[in-house]
This record gives sequence, C-alpha cells and structure tokens, in this order.
Amino acid sequence: LGRTPSTRELSELMSLSEEEVIEARKASNGYTSSSLDAAITSSEDGEAALADFIGTDDQALELVEDFNALAPLIAELDDRERRIIHMRFVDELTQAQIGEHLG
Repeated sequence: LGRTPSTRELSELMSLSEEEVIEARKASNGYTSSSLDAAITSSEDGEAALADFIGTDDQALELVEDFNALAPLIAELDDRERRIIHMRFVDELTQAQIGEHLG
C-alpha cells in the first residue's frame, strides 16, 4: 500500500472485527522493551534511570519467608503454647493480658 493500513483494511484482510484489530495494536506495544538503565531526562531532576521509577520492595515478602521458617517450629508446640503465641502476635495482647486469660 505504501502506507500504514487502516484499521478497517486490516479488519477485512484478517477477518476480524475492528475492535479486535485495535486491541491487537495496543497489545503489540508490549513487545517494545527498554533497558532499566536507560537514561530519562526530566526538567526537574536532571537525569535518572528508568529503574528509579518502577518497582518497589515488597515488604510482605519477608513475612512469607518468616512464615515458612516458623511454621514447622510452631507445629511442634502444644496447644497451650500455640494459644499464647496467637494471643501475643495475632491478638496483640500484652503479657499481663495473656496472664489474665490463662489464670
């Protein structure tokens, strides 16, 4: 054609609806990648890397590691000891409150 085909032309050629062609065009943008070290120029901050703006540390990941390490040890405790652990760290009771519950 010597030009970019229109959505209608692609739709007819591929036997798809125009909405599907539009969706496919949007999805094709996912294949364009950039280096996380790519420099980004900002008028306010000067120059920064793309990695500075995406992703964060997942604080819950440490909890998963702790759970996996502690689960087999807690399983070895008797019911009373597990109840004390639950009152302290889940219910967040003080030692005095736990003492009152246990008599």
